[in-house]
Amino acid sequence: MMDASKAVGYTSAVIMVTAGIIVLFGLFMPPYLPKQVRLAFGIVLALWGIYRFVTTQIKSSRYRDIEK
Repeated sequence: MMDASKAVGYTSAVIMVTAGIIVLFGLFMPPYLPKQVRLAFGIVLALWGIYRFVTTQIKSSRYRDIEK
C-alpha cells in the first residue's frame, strides 16, 4: 500500500520531469525567450524531478528496512 508521502513524491517527480520536457520542446514558453533560457529551465526542471524520484525511492527503502 502506498502512503501519502510516497504518492506525493512520485506524482511531483512525474509532473516536474514532464514539465521539463515540455519546456525543452518550447510548447508553453513565450517565443521571445532565448533558447538558452528555455534549455536551462527545462533541464533544471527535469533534473529536479529525477532528484525527487530518487529521494522518494531512498526514503521508501529506508522505511522498509526499518520495518523489517
